[in-house]
Amino acid sequence: MARVSNSRNDEWGALLFTRLARHRVAVAVVAIVAFALLAIVVLKPDLKPSPTISAVDSSVSSAAPQVEQSQFSAAASQEVRRVSKRVSKNAVSAYEWRRLDLTPLTSLTQPFGSIAKFGIKTVSLDLSYVVDLSEIANPTQRVTAQKAATKKLRSYIHAANKRGLVVEALAGDPRWMEPEVRYVNQIIQRYVTDFNRGAKSAKAKLVATHFDIEPWGRSDWANNRVTLTRQFLDTIKDIVAYQKSLPAKDRVPVNVDLPFWWDGTTAPKSVKYGSRSASPTAHVMRLLDLGAKSKVRNGVTVMAYRDST
Repeated sequence: MARVSNSRNDEWGALLFTRLARHRVAVAVVAIVAFALLAIVVLKPDLKPSPTISAVDSSVSSAAPQVEQSQFSAAASQEVRRVSKRVSKNAVSAYEWRRLDLTPLTSLTQPFGSIAKFGIKTVSLDLSYVVDLSEIANPTQRVTAQKAATKKLRSYIHAANKRGLVVEALAGDPRWMEPEVRYVNQIIQRYVTDFNRGAKSAKAKLVATHFDIEPWGRSDWANNRVTLTRQFLDTIKDIVAYQKSLPAKDRVPVNVDLPFWWDGTTAPKSVKYGSRSASPTAHVMRLLDLGAKSKVRNGVTVMAYRDST
């Protein structure tokens, strides 16, 4: 089939997120605004200080120390440290959209020092490429590519651990909620499960599976919001069902991205799903089992983007 993964190079480093672990919704909304500007500075070390920040090539250069001293990072650093005192120490993460299998490991790990200095504990690494590798037609080439990528991922996590960071699997594409393509979400989940089974320690594992599917990124979103929202909810339902089908020792938390305006004017304020009518966010939280008595550690991520195009 056609390639369904998405490297998101145009969005690389364009956001940070605050995870809503169960009931920490209000705190996260406050925190995410403070981190929207910081993401470009922390994870775009080739960015030159300028009155207007814009996203440029995603390669990492040796200019990181200089950028950290720019007027933007200084202000952002102060804000991050101020807000971080009000949220869980693991509630903030940095996104890494560059493909692990195609990017030099030294380039991928170079931002770790800056990330750690800002008090960030988690890196969300895009593993959407795993779908591409699973669909290599030649069995020998497929296995070789998968083994090489897995070995590189273990090295990446080891480097992150040395900086006091943990790594979660990030993946997704708007097409992944279509019924005929939805199976790719389970490809990611199976990969994370198999990868963690081979890890030598808890820190060497992927600590969560983070889905960034974003139905609002589709060209037909404006005219088809209710239907697409229901497809999105169906997808989350399937993801959680697969999670619960695993032995308890193999389950990792599932995190789902939502935009800050999800219950606002550009999304349905109420959607009937199954026998219930509720806001899209309420449906997502129910499907993820985010109640106070829940035994799983799933979460919702609220995103705030800076449009640099």
